[in-house]
Amino acid sequence: MRTIINMKYLLIAIVAVFGFVACNDAEDPIENRVYFSESIGFTNTSLYVVPDGGMQVSVTPRIAQPIDKDMELEVYVKNDALETYNKTYGTTYQPMDANRYTIGNNKVVIPAGKVAGDPVIINLNALVPEENKTGFTFALPLAVRAINDGMPVLESASMYY
Repeated sequence: MRTIINMKYLLIAIVAVFGFVACNDAEDPIENRVYFSESIGFTNTSLYVVPDGGMQVSVTPRIAQPIDKDMELEVYVKNDALETYNKTYGTTYQPMDANRYTIGNNKVVIPAGKVAGDPVIINLNALVPEENKTGFTFALPLAVRAINDGMPVLESASMYY
């Protein structure tokens, strides 16, 4: 009788060992995505009061996981996203005129094995007095996308206002 009980426990132990060895909890890996480092967390916006001399701000495009080849990303202005933002958050921001900002090198290369490239510098020019009198708040909706790869964007962090 004792032999049968020992065999039972031995069989359970063998099944458990095979279960742990055969078990592969690594489900499909999360798909790699393109996004802005600054959009992590609860916010994808920054508010700046541009001084008379203008100012510089930066955004850093990145990917979630390193890959084995260089990845080229593009930062661009997506004014139609501002309408969606205004509806979602009950705001009335106006798109910034193109002559009020310049984007440095808007194409960024993330080297193979890395997750981020160099920051993209945006120069914001001061508003002229007539624009200050309008009472509008202006926004510059920035977006990021992959150029040489079909890598999708992380929707919640691919826009920065």
